[in-house]
Amino acid sequence: MIDTLAAPAESCKHLFVSARAPSRKAIELGLNLAEPATLVIDLNCAFASIEQQHDPSLRGRPIAIGAYGVDAATIVSSSREARDLGIKTGMKVFEAKAICPAIVIREPNPPLYRAASDQLIAIMERHSPDVLRMSIDEASMNLAGTPDLKKLGAEGVGLAVKRAIRAEIGECVTASVGVSTSIWMAKQASNLDKRDGLRRIDHTNLILVFERLSLTDLSGIADASARRLAKAGIHTPMDFLRATNSRLRNAGMHEEVAGGWGKRLRGFEVGAFEHAARKSYSHSHVMARATTSQSELEELLMRLSDMVGRRLRGAGRRGRVVSIGVVYRPDVGHFSRQMTMSEPIATGDEIYQAARTLLAARDPRLLVGTLGVSRPLSTPSATGSVRTRCSVRDSWAARRSCATGSLSGIRGTRTRNPLDVSSILASGHDRRPGSDRGLAPGRPGRGPRGWRPCRRPAARRRPRALEVGRRVPGLARPLRAPRHQTLARARRERRPSRVRLSRVDVRRRGEVRAHPRASRAEPAG
Repeated sequence: MIDTLAAPAESCKHLFVSARAPSRKAIELGLNLAEPATLVIDLNCAFASIEQQHDPSLRGRPIAIGAYGVDAATIVSSSREARDLGIKTGMKVFEAKAICPAIVIREPNPPLYRAASDQLIAIMERHSPDVLRMSIDEASMNLAGTPDLKKLGAEGVGLAVKRAIRAEIGECVTASVGVSTSIWMAKQASNLDKRDGLRRIDHTNLILVFERLSLTDLSGIADASARRLAKAGIHTPMDFLRATNSRLRNAGMHEEVAGGWGKRLRGFEVGAFEHAARKSYSHSHVMARATTSQSELEELLMRLSDMVGRRLRGAGRRGRVVSIGVVYRPDVGHFSRQMTMSEPIATGDEIYQAARTLLAARDPRLLVGTLGVSRPLSTPSATGSVRTRCSVRDSWAARRSCATGSLSGIRGTRTRNPLDVSSILASGHDRRPGSDRGLAPGRPGRGPRGWRPCRRPAARRRPRALEVGRRVPGLARPLRAPRHQTLARARRERRPSRVRLSRVDVRRRGEVRAHPRASRAEPAG
């Protein structure tokens, strides 16, 4: 590869497409015909390369930055050597160690990364006052009307920035530079060469670039969005470019969003049409050692709640919704609950008290690997309600908590009124996802606290601890006593029973139980 950093800007003009008249196809598609003046600077392997620059012993070795110092943590950055081995951002630490046991895992060092980011912004501000920090490792600038645009050109400014990064931040830190007519298109250009590259996209090569990409290569289009677009017959970036607003609306896009994408794909600058407003304030933590200790979990919950409260007060916000999330480890499954308070809250103690109430509903037998606290900005549809969601793999105790929590979520205690519990169960509030199974009271020994699975539909459940003849929401008719109770009452009153039995078992204590498979009647006793 040509060492573009060592070459002067004038000698690199042959690397880029010179300005020429727009093609007929570019005019028909309505592409932006202006000369590019927007640059996006993206630091390559930012956190890992900054660590290598800071610690010379790490240079040339595969390293990865994990969110936490545990094997279950997610990798947020990996060095070029690690990426050559297939270790990418988003992997778990234990997966990276399986690929390369000798990989070096480091925890994040935010002050070090912020210092490098501030240096990048200072370098860019020498060429333009219009600089936008997009993230800690990425920034853009607009060169329109600046002397350097006329003197060096957009590509020349990009090369000057790259040389300054190497000289001031460090030789281990490289950057990809994208040049285009808008920030989004310049970002696409920087993605074309993620190893110290410099690429340009304008009306002369936009179609050629799009023909080589897939939909998910476009910034802002993930797998879910690609599937929705495919339902409308949009399978490639060129299909996306030619799609009309009505066709995009058929893919589920709002009119405003569809119009914004039409401009964005043609190289025009678009505002925040995605409505990227904050949806919640949350903090989570991956436990170094999974635990069932309530005291340890409450201590962590207090710290997380305090962090969420500080961010809420800093933003001048208050809210009534508090939610928690638990991920079990090594057992597969998760548990989350959400409650709406009667009054808005913003302090860490108030959030902690609500979160501790929700945490009490978890299954105490399963090891907790990750714990999170969130304050969503949207409220549930039912004011004052408690919304619950359990994993299919949760235990019986956790699923029972979902049912009883609908009545006692704010108090944090399981209701002891059998009518309330049975009403919830009979109305089907706690069915397993994808089936009609739920919970029903049963004999001791058939599950935690005497609860057992019930395969009957909700309308056929007959809770035992209810007053006979009383109606329960969700049941088609008043409750009747179980058959063995009816039979025992008939014996006491010395009158014939109306219960048809196929077989009678006489227990050691003289109690009689009727079997549900009735084929013929037999006398009782």
